[in-house]
Amino acid sequence: MKSHDNSCKLAAFRYPLVFLQACRRGDLRLVKSLIKNHVSFLEQLNVKVRELDVLRIQDLNGAGVFHYAAQGDQIPALQFFQPFVVNMPAPRCKDESTPAHYAAVVGNLRAIQWLLRNTSCSLQDRDVYGNNLLHVAAK
Repeated sequence: MKSHDNSCKLAAFRYPLVFLQACRRGDLRLVKSLIKNHVSFLEQLNVKVRELDVLRIQDLNGAGVFHYAAQGDQIPALQFFQPFVVNMPAPRCKDESTPAHYAAVVGNLRAIQWLLRNTSCSLQDRDVYGNNLLHVAAK
């Protein structure tokens, strides 16, 4: 098979929903295992893996690892993925919701506090409907 020199992105991850649900549950052992298995699978195809961009793993609405971990109030999972978002804007869904919006919907105050302190999420972030975190939490 042909070898590829480009970076491997996890957009083609074989089990994205299993991965995202593991993030929501805070099952870091499964998360790490899925990443390891994915890398092994790509290496068998002679794809050179230089970079794994876990932020590209998303559901159909564009929610990714931070959204799912925040919704599940999984601080260890948020901490695990934090190095992937250093100096980056907060990840957003198709409706412009941030991970803090996802945490606010279900009332996960610990996750909201962690996101506000450790990422670029802000109380002023608004989704496409004009809702900030306080609007979402109040609904």
